[in-house]
Amino acid sequence: SKASTELRADLHECWAYECTIAGKIDQDVIDARHQAIALRKQLGDKVKVGMNQRWLSRLHWYMGSRAEADRYVDEAVKTLESLPPGPELAMAYSVRSQHHMLTNELEQADTWGNRAIELSQKFGVQDTLAHALNNVGTALIISGQDKGYDLLEQSLAISLQHGFHEHAARVYTNASECAMRNRDPARAARMLEEGVTFDRDHDWDSWTPYLIGILGQFRLNQGLMDEADAVVDEVLRGKNLPPVVRIPALTVKATTTML
Repeated sequence: SKASTELRADLHECWAYECTIAGKIDQDVIDARHQAIALRKQLGDKVKVGMNQRWLSRLHWYMGSRAEADRYVDEAVKTLESLPPGPELAMAYSVRSQHHMLTNELEQADTWGNRAIELSQKFGVQDTLAHALNNVGTALIISGQDKGYDLLEQSLAISLQHGFHEHAARVYTNASECAMRNRDPARAARMLEEGVTFDRDHDWDSWTPYLIGILGQFRLNQGLMDEADAVVDEVLRGKNLPPVVRIPALTVKATTTML
């Protein structure tokens, strides 16, 4: 029946989401999203087909496959642009902006991010607005424009006000990395302290190890090699972490091992 098909799709999507936020990203989670897409196609629900394609993009990014991540976000945008504009299209635009930002393609990040901001404001979608402000703000900072921190603060305020914990965690991560890159140790220390506490308090297992790795890099920059080593050991003892999440901790461990 239609109801049972919809329930099966919901279960696949909910299970995949819970695994993702717990940092347990593997082929089973990817397969669950594909199952959900097949069921949503049976139901003729193109909006949720696009939503699942967008999630597949993020899953492949976590797994370290940029080509697959780009392919699925392109599919999500194509699916959703075939429909009247809506909140899911805004989020697909924002994820595309996010990927461009993460690879320093800053003009594209700004363009897609501002499209997401415009649509999210039109439809009153605060979580997507917070996500997009983060992408555009981070891209501005990377390009040398400190006004990007204002957008990050806006994103954080919206996220904390509405309980968008994942979006708040992203702000702490991006602001910390940008502050370190720009040699702004006071801002980096503040965002790292607030961020690690926030992530742990909210059990964000998919974000905490990455941010702790950045904290290790910060300690390394301070010349505190033993402390940096101890900080990242916590991450490297973790099992089944997605490859991308381990990168900051691995760079610290490689450096302390060579010195």
